[in-house]
Amino acid sequence: MRKQRDKTNHGLGKWLVFFVALHAVLALVYWHYTPYGVPPDEGVHGNYVHALVRDKALAVFDPSDRANYEAHQPPLYYVMAVPFYLVGRALDLPDPGIVVRLLSLILGAAAIVVGYRAVLRAFDDEKVALGAAGFIALLPTHVMLSSSVSNDILAELVFGLALLVVAGIVVDGSSWKRTTALGVVLGAGLLAKTTCVLLFPMALLAYALM
Repeated sequence: MRKQRDKTNHGLGKWLVFFVALHAVLALVYWHYTPYGVPPDEGVHGNYVHALVRDKALAVFDPSDRANYEAHQPPLYYVMAVPFYLVGRALDLPDPGIVVRLLSLILGAAAIVVGYRAVLRAFDDEKVALGAAGFIALLPTHVMLSSSVSNDILAELVFGLALLVVAGIVVDGSSWKRTTALGVVLGAGLLAKTTCVLLFPMALLAYALM
C-alpha cells in the first residue's frame, strides 16, 4: 500500500513540474510577443528600478512626475530587480528593464509551487492541491504578471506563503517556528505591496481557529 501511495505521489509530482513548465512556456510566449512597456504599468515599474540604480536611493513619490507614479510602492520587488536590470544594461539592451521580467517569471513559478503546498497543507489531498496548482499556472493574469515588470507578482507569492504558514497553524497549532515564519512573511508583505496588510486579519483569524 505504501509503495502504491509513493508511486501515486510521484506521478502527481510530475504533473506539478508539468504545470510549472507549461506556465513558463506561456509566460515566455507572452514575453516574446509583448513589447516592453505594453503590460499595465510595466514601464513605470521599470522606471522605479532605473531610478534606484541611477540614484542609488529609493524613489521619492512626486505627484507631478507622471513617469514615476509607482514611486509610492514599497521597495522589496525593485531592490530584487536591480541585479536583473544591471544584466540588461551590461548587455546594452535598449530597455534594460526587460530583463527584470525574468525575476517575475521566477516569482511566478515559485507562486505555483507555494500555492500547491498551501492547499495540500490545508486539505491533505494531492489531487485538490494539484488542481489548485494547475489553476494558478493557467490563469491568464498570472501568466501576464509572470512575464512583465510588476510588484504584483511578488505580492502573489507573499500571499501564497502566508496561506501556507497559516494552514500549518490551523492544522497543527502554533509554535515559535510557525509564529516566526508568519512574522517574516507579514514583514516581507509590507515591503512588497501595501495590499498585503490584508494578511494581518487572516493571521489573527488563524490563531482564533486553532
